[in-house]
Amino acid sequence: MVGTLVLAFNSFAIAGVLGLIAILTAGFGLGSLSVFGYPFGFNPILATVALIGIGINEATVVLAALLEDSLAQSGDRQGVREVVVHSTRHMISTTITDMCGFFPLLFDSTGFWPPFALSVLKTRLVAVQMKN
Repeated sequence: MVGTLVLAFNSFAIAGVLGLIAILTAGFGLGSLSVFGYPFGFNPILATVALIGIGINEATVVLAALLEDSLAQSGDRQGVREVVVHSTRHMISTTITDMCGFFPLLFDSTGFWPPFALSVLKTRLVAVQMKN
């Protein structure tokens, strides 16, 4: 994965940023379990792996858009803002649909699905807040 990112962006620094995003995404997902008192198990691991993929995908879209815009590359704040707002619109809509789909799983009485749903929902909420 690292090799693919380095080749795609022609930069070790950007691959490092995406690696940091993956670590932070995993931390938010697993940290939400401890905050809400759910056990660590298979479902949270599965949710965390999925979240890492989502986080890297979204960050890749934003970074690619920033690298293509000349104003953003020069450090123009307004140019960076416009690129980020334009590239994150679809991410916000997918976050809303994710939250609507996973929310009912929080109320599963067996206790099997709530850790999975909580990991996904908490991280997606943090991602929306970071984008704004």
